[in-house]
Amino acid sequence: MRDISTENYYSKKNKILSVLFFATLIFQTTALRFLFSIENISRISNILILAIWIMYSINSISKDLYSKKVWYYYLIPGIMITLGMLINFTISVSGNLKLIGAYGLTIPWFAYLAIPGLMNSRVINTKILWRYYYYFMLWINIFGLSEYYLLFAGIMEMRELSTPYAVYLAGYSSLLYLLGDGVAYYRYYGCFLEPGTTSMYLLPAIAYAYYQKKYLGIAVFSVALYLTDSLGGFI
Repeated sequence: MRDISTENYYSKKNKILSVLFFATLIFQTTALRFLFSIENISRISNILILAIWIMYSINSISKDLYSKKVWYYYLIPGIMITLGMLINFTISVSGNLKLIGAYGLTIPWFAYLAIPGLMNSRVINTKILWRYYYYFMLWINIFGLSEYYLLFAGIMEMRELSTPYAVYLAGYSSLLYLLGDGVAYYRYYGCFLEPGTTSMYLLPAIAYAYYQKKYLGIAVFSVALYLTDSLGGFI
């Protein structure tokens, strides 16, 4: 049995991972950094998050023992993808230093490489993280769908938001692509930068809602997925 000091250690580790989880969602995965105008905070946060995940992944790969199946089907593919991205970004950054922020896109992959070690050491509670993810997606899409309806019903006006990726119409928690004639694109973006990205993040949330019998979640996510009009998501 674990003693109190050991329990405190695992509790602290779980809290750190929960902070990393939400920081990655807010500052890297979603467009909330643009919606809330916290790009500078986002840059600093992403540097810290990336450094922590690199440390965790190196520690996981170098110290833990895994079966051949884990190496062949999980770690080796993940390492190849991560290295490929790093090489690609380094080549791009060498020609344009403004693209250095692209390294932040490797954060999910370093986290991916760290997960087996964190699970082996039992410092990560996947059930809690799944629940956090579900409720984050539920509320952010409830707000996003509300803004979507209010905009197209003519009740709400959105502000123009310029980002390094494109110019959008933005509400408080969601955005829509701005067409050349100043009209909002009909596809649902939510808090993500692309409707296809939105659909892909909705799919695991739908799966969780289904297995946990959370029917409100299934209804909200299904409407959001339909409005993304994403062929990839539908397939």
